[in-house]
Amino acid sequence: MKGSTYKRCPCPVEYDSRGRRKACSKRHGSWFYVADIGPDPKTGKRRQQRRGGFRTQEQAQTELENVIGKVRRHEPVDDRMTTGAWLTFWLAEKTKPTGASAAGKKIRPNTARVYRQHIDDFLTPHLGRVPLTKLTAEHISVAYDAILKENAAKTKGRKLGPVTLRRIHACLSSALSSAIKAQRITRNPAAFVTLPETQRPSVNPWGPAELGAFLDRVAPHRLGSLFEVIAFTGLRRNEALGLPWAAVDLRPACWSFGDSSRA
Repeated sequence: MKGSTYKRCPCPVEYDSRGRRKACSKRHGSWFYVADIGPDPKTGKRRQQRRGGFRTQEQAQTELENVIGKVRRHEPVDDRMTTGAWLTFWLAEKTKPTGASAAGKKIRPNTARVYRQHIDDFLTPHLGRVPLTKLTAEHISVAYDAILKENAAKTKGRKLGPVTLRRIHACLSSALSSAIKAQRITRNPAAFVTLPETQRPSVNPWGPAELGAFLDRVAPHRLGSLFEVIAFTGLRRNEALGLPWAAVDLRPACWSFGDSSRA
């Protein structure tokens, strides 16, 4: 694959003794690159990619080499997909009921619902228009700061904290990892973002006497038996509520907590 760099500026064009165009030595204008990206798959005609706006020749040369490398690896070089478009495609692939997935392992409906909220409410409004191949850690960091600032200004509703931001970040990072596997990008910029630290809340569990007193108090309640199941098995609330009858053993048992006992 071939390519070259050149500079554009308002100065008159000058040529050397061999008739080649000379680069202006003044510090103005900008650098461009032009690269052969292979024949058009439909027409077979030669294609070139031309990009500009680089401040130095080194920057233009680096991008040129990046493009040539993509061509050799048969990766997309003229990919105009935005981050928002990729997030939409990624979630659709992760949730379609049948068929193959171009975004990795499919996810459960509850997880999909959370991811959709993160994408629609936070990621797309702040990062959706950024070209996927141009997305950087700086874009993501600025977006997260804006998300936290907007939520801090809310007067109603639940405010977003560091824990929720980490979940949003996990959603974005997973989508970008899939983009790497799909050869849309070469690295995950989310991996270079440092998130605010979170403080784990202190937990003070009940002792035996306290739990026994609670179970005595709620015994007449219609959910008293459910509270006992949770207390003695360690089930989460959703696990206890979804407990099937096939997993329930109603044979009598003796429980003892502190000074309380029940049969």
